[in-house]
Amino acid sequence: MPGSPHEYRDLFRGADAGVWFLHLALERATAHQRVAGRVGHFMPGRLVDSQYTALELLRPDGPG
Repeated sequence: MPGSPHEYRDLFRGADAGVWFLHLALERATAHQRVAGRVGHFMPGRLVDSQYTALELLRPDGPG
């Protein structure tokens, strides 16, 4: 069973050659501001920091 995000990405790539991953670079403060402005959205603003903490950037050798 995969453990790291990179291992999960490799698993998805192996299942379908058409899979791509996209990383949108956004300042944390801007993400907080945007999420706070969403009424009734599934992701509360308190989760923004944990998402940035868990983020693993795409590898230079990985398609994306």
